Amino acid sequence: MARDIPSLTRRGFLRVSLAGALGAAATTHAAAMAPGDSCPNIVIVVMDTARKDHMSCCGYERETTPFLRRLAADARVYANAYATSCWTVPSHGSLFTGLYPVSHAATWENYRLDQQLTTLAEVLQINGYRTVGICENPAVRPSLGFAKGFEAYSIPRQLPRKIDSNALRAFHAAVRADDSRPFFAFVNLIAPHDPYDSSGQFFGCFLSDPAYRSRVHIDLLEILVNGRQMEERWLTHLIEHYDAEVRYCDYLVMKMVEVLRAYRKWDHTVFIVTSDHGENLGDHGLLNHQFCLYESVVRIPLMIHFPPIFPRESEETACVQLTDVFPTILQLLDLDPASFPNQGYSLLPDAVPPDRPIVCEYAEHARFRAAKIADRRWKHPRVRQFKRRLTSIRYDRMKLIRGSDGWHRLYDLINDPEEMRDLSNDPTYGAVKDELTLRMGKFLTRCRTEQPPPTEQAAPLDKGAEDALKALGYL
Repeated sequence: MARDIPSLTRRGFLRVSLAGALGAAATTHAAAMAPGDSCPNIVIVVMDTARKDHMSCCGYERETTPFLRRLAADARVYANAYATSCWTVPSHGSLFTGLYPVSHAATWENYRLDQQLTTLAEVLQINGYRTVGICENPAVRPSLGFAKGFEAYSIPRQLPRKIDSNALRAFHAAVRADDSRPFFAFVNLIAPHDPYDSSGQFFGCFLSDPAYRSRVHIDLLEILVNGRQMEERWLTHLIEHYDAEVRYCDYLVMKMVEVLRAYRKWDHTVFIVTSDHGENLGDHGLLNHQFCLYESVVRIPLMIHFPPIFPRESEETACVQLTDVFPTILQLLDLDPASFPNQGYSLLPDAVPPDRPIVCEYAEHARFRAAKIADRRWKHPRVRQFKRRLTSIRYDRMKLIRGSDGWHRLYDLINDPEEMRDLSNDPTYGAVKDELTLRMGKFLTRCRTEQPPPTEQAAPLDKGAEDALKALGYL
């Protein structure tokens, strides 16, 4: 994993080191630098629930991301980027720690990010950064451990339509703060998340039939239990509202860049745009982003703008994951990523192995494990079929998904990118399935060995966290 990464001291950035264990009396020092050298600011924007193939900057026919399409011409774009899971908590855990869910254990079985883990914000704070978290998704809340290392961490309330978001206002305040330190800002924009009614001034902008009225909230259990068909007109309406959510996020990202430019910080900021997972929009008969690890929910956008290091108008075709952001930022600051527990690769040019495996995980949904379930729909046969853990591995062009109940699927992503033709029972691909199964097992074993998951039982959710997860449709 993250090993033998070359130093970037020749780039002239601030060189920092940690003395002693993280959390102890660590000291930060700067090596001799040329006049004017300093650490870059770092901004990570997560467009929550934004699937890659619904972004015009990634080839989608509807103009959902005009700003990001322009930004891509001046950035490094990662054509094959993946989350580590299909929902918010484990994917943000991987983004913050550089670890896979099997190691950080922030999943349905735990919810929380263990406080013994080293976070990106923590490392940056100890090394002289002002750290600010602005997260519209309350599932990634301080009480669940995600604020570790942030000096300030807020969950802004979303404002009514046609008004700029509170998240944007908080970002503006963070950038203009009278503080000489470089800053790290993490921003989560929740707009693309269900329900699709938070697209600001762009609400309804893509509607093909404005007279058609239907709800834009998804209740997947109702569809499964009642055997409701996804009527084409309704699904089209839903997708148009989802695309408007993506368009609104693109607008907010543009406004963030304008803020950085206004304060003359844009040219000295590493600006990363990505997502935590995608969304099912009728794919495989599913909606929302639960119960599966198909490409529709694990394939994500990723681009990095910082021309001094990342070539303009360039594309990386090797497969990368959210785990890779952690070691990338450490390497930019000349911190050895191998000195910190992480399971990613640096995203700097030519640093990503072309043959690395891509592994995603989905733990059994919490409602299946609950002793008493008020909502009896979870016991319905059409729902209980999803009572399983899932793990997927992509290696080269082939992808295998395996369930803890014996369910499995095999796909050739080059010839079948929408995963419509299962090859798992084709004798021609028997050896491929066996090889991927072996690679998956070795990968997970190595992750557990390198970074064993926390062993302490998590405390029950507090009411605020439980209410937040219910509001987002997770509980």
